[in-house]
Amino acid sequence: MSNKVLFSIDEEKMMHLAIKEAEHALHTLEVPVGCVFVDQRNGRVVARSHNLTNKRKSGIFHAEILAIEQIYAQEENPEILLSNCIVFVTCEPCIMCTGALRICKIPRVVFGCINDRFGGCGTVLSINNDQNLQLGTTFQCKAHVMEKQSLGIFKKFFMRVNPFKPPEKGRKNDSRKRSLLEKASSTNIKKLFKTNQKSSDLTFLKKNKQKTGNLIFGSEMGDLKNEKEKEMETKKEKEKEIEIEKEKVTEMEVELEKEKL
Repeated sequence: MSNKVLFSIDEEKMMHLAIKEAEHALHTLEVPVGCVFVDQRNGRVVARSHNLTNKRKSGIFHAEILAIEQIYAQEENPEILLSNCIVFVTCEPCIMCTGALRICKIPRVVFGCINDRFGGCGTVLSINNDQNLQLGTTFQCKAHVMEKQSLGIFKKFFMRVNPFKPPEKGRKNDSRKRSLLEKASSTNIKKLFKTNQKSSDLTFLKKNKQKTGNLIFGSEMGDLKNEKEKEMETKKEKEKEIEIEKEKVTEMEVELEKEKL
């Protein structure tokens, strides 16, 4: 089957539909990923969906998988239709979904933001075009379409508490960290760290900088890091001086003992 697009499709318009699905997922406390499947022969939207992993309590119910299920349930010739569909999705399909899209012989995928943990379209693995895989057909990808809007929905999701998230083992200070993120969203970072914050908090905030809203993490983070490093260096120098003094005292004691003999 040729990958040539047979109908002029407005990519941004279709991504808007996918983003609406992602917004619906956000409002229902799901991970906000949305997608639409479009028949490239006539521009018809044949399926649209969003994540339902929390509602169905299963990690397989991603937006793309659910859209494929819709097509199989509603269409007379789902295999032929899928082989002519372009998929528009707000986030790079994961490894599982990329494999499913290959099996369905999807010719092309357009997505917003990359998936730096599970991306199957080049970020983690290139399942979409790996010729060594005996898995359906390879497909083309186009990334970063309306990326800012897609990321914006994820930021809203991560700023709130996910009630379906399982407790993390060995971490008892999640509530304190959430509180720290909330403070950071409305407080100058230098002022925040002058109020006896732990040095580990600096690392935590740096790793979670996308969640903290209005903070400037460039030079301010560098300045704070330098201040912490200077404090550590000063502390080490003092400890070294104390050790030297102790050695001198020990030497004097030894000399005194020799004189007694």
